[in-house]
Amino acid sequence: MNRKKRQTLVSSIAAIQSGVECVQQAAQLVDDVLDDERECYDNLPEGFQESDRGCSISNAIDQLEEASDNLHEVLSLLDEVQTNLDEASSS
Repeated sequence: MNRKKRQTLVSSIAAIQSGVECVQQAAQLVDDVLDDERECYDNLPEGFQESDRGCSISNAIDQLEEASDNLHEVLSLLDEVQTNLDEASSS
């Protein structure tokens, strides 16, 4: 691999690292809201958990869990891509 191609890969790796930081921040924010919603739901009396408000909170929790899982999956995939690019640039 020539120097120009290696430099392109180095630039790609830097862009991925920047993206990872953004996704990590987003994941942390989503996880914080998820924790707050779980606490809110858990603090509702059992009767209120079955009310419209409780069902709304429960639905939000489900969506936040899915979003959190997806963000963490993106982080894992970005880590794999970065590893692949690191290996390619060192070849």
